[in-house]
Amino acid sequence: DELGHGTNNASIIGGFNNKTGAAFTDLQGFQYGLGAAPFVRIGVSKLFPDSRSSSSFSYNQFIAEAYREGARLSNNSWGGCETDFCNYYSDDSQIFDALVRDADSDAPGNQSMSILFASGNEADVLNSPSVAIPGTAKNVITVGISENVRGTETDGCGVRGQNADNAQDVVFFSGYGPAEDGRN
Repeated sequence: DELGHGTNNASIIGGFNNKTGAAFTDLQGFQYGLGAAPFVRIGVSKLFPDSRSSSSFSYNQFIAEAYREGARLSNNSWGGCETDFCNYYSDDSQIFDALVRDADSDAPGNQSMSILFASGNEADVLNSPSVAIPGTAKNVITVGISENVRGTETDGCGVRGQNADNAQDVVFFSGYGPAEDGRN
């Protein structure tokens, strides 16, 4: 992952750390790099090129190939939210609603998959509800961003200690709802 974003998200999910000491734990004893499910198997799919140039891709093909390789959960930290175009149910939202029910339409029956999206990072810029599309889909799970606990340090995203001092708080730039149709 040339840009590092996907690698960071994969480590949040499945990072492993069983080491002790100041280099491996914070002041409260929490292990750096320990993910939510440290023994999970992680597969990687590349949807967009690093160059951010246009490429031909199909969401249907992207999800179907992951399903055929054994994935039953797809975590996606991408999406769009521009001024006056957030929180809407879009064509892309509709596609992912169908993919949750049937991830591989070429196989007989329904192959269900849990699909997660990040809510986006535009709340501090837009100062209004700002769920990134296709996280506005009705059948996906869309997740906002909580703070981390960094004390006085600045993290890799440039978030300073005072904005990363309580893991129970939502970080100031996290996208949030409700969606345009009233769903939270």
